[in-house]
Amino acid sequence: MWGGGSEMEVLRFQGVVPSGLELALREFEEQFTYPLGEGESFHVSHGGGYLNFFRAMGEASLFVVLRREKVMGTLVGVRRPMRQVDGRVVTVTYVCDLKVAPGTLRGRVLLSLGRALERLWQEAGGGPGYGVVMQGTSQAPTVYTGRGLLPGFVNVAELVIFRLPVPGTAVLDDEVRVAEFGEVQSAFAELTGRGMVPIEGRPSYRSSMNPVPLILGSPVQACGLVEDTRLGKQLVASGGREMKAAHLSHFAFRSADEGARLIRSALTVAERAGFPALFVCVPASRAQALQYCLADLVPTVAPAAVYGHNISSDKGHEWWVHSSEI
Repeated sequence: MWGGGSEMEVLRFQGVVPSGLELALREFEEQFTYPLGEGESFHVSHGGGYLNFFRAMGEASLFVVLRREKVMGTLVGVRRPMRQVDGRVVTVTYVCDLKVAPGTLRGRVLLSLGRALERLWQEAGGGPGYGVVMQGTSQAPTVYTGRGLLPGFVNVAELVIFRLPVPGTAVLDDEVRVAEFGEVQSAFAELTGRGMVPIEGRPSYRSSMNPVPLILGSPVQACGLVEDTRLGKQLVASGGREMKAAHLSHFAFRSADEGARLIRSALTVAERAGFPALFVCVPASRAQALQYCLADLVPTVAPAAVYGHNISSDKGHEWWVHSSEI
């Protein structure tokens, strides 16, 4: 039994989530849909092994608000390292998966989650935090943070997520090679320069395929890791069809043309692994030039925003966030 009282209660999980609760969480998630391009929408299912997706990024805590065994709200906090623009690495809290059931108890549920988040923050000694919100989400964090115990979040950066169909005719670029993950991590750190970069993590926790690290050129001109999130997160279109797709994480590049070349090789890897599409995320400042280089593939474009707490709000700083972690 994972909670059966008539009063509202908050449970915290850092490891295995009971199977009965996982089923209730899956049903809860179905009511929250998100836009993806013209006329498309989806909902998220974390399925079995609910915390796999979040544990791939760092030390994850899932908070679930229950009332009479019904899920009323969820929130996940992930403690993880981030490299700042000055090169220093700090530990931050990635706030994600905030969902609150509509209705008259919404305010109480949000407050309960806020208190849980505050306790997590205090345990970790405070510090910066951030979250990522897809454009079209009903409420931005500025609406519901900064009140009571919830830390205040402000918009600090803009992102663009591309969804690219596998063309079926792509080939691995002659100058692209399969590398070691450590080499891609080093290249990613170099190519992102003075950007804000969440670092480390274990993609194998979330990816059903063996992640494939790719490097373009010597010296390195672009890099990325082809993976997926199916062990911890699936996107489900209306009607119940899974939107199966790979992700190109740890993606960075010197020029848009070189970035596009790396993406085209990543599409080949995704096709060989049985994926019909590929997601990739870039800072908004890099998106237009990259989209021009990929115009023949007709990518679906989905803007997103980064919200931060106690973190640089200078929008001149690029944020490099992996699509596999949103």
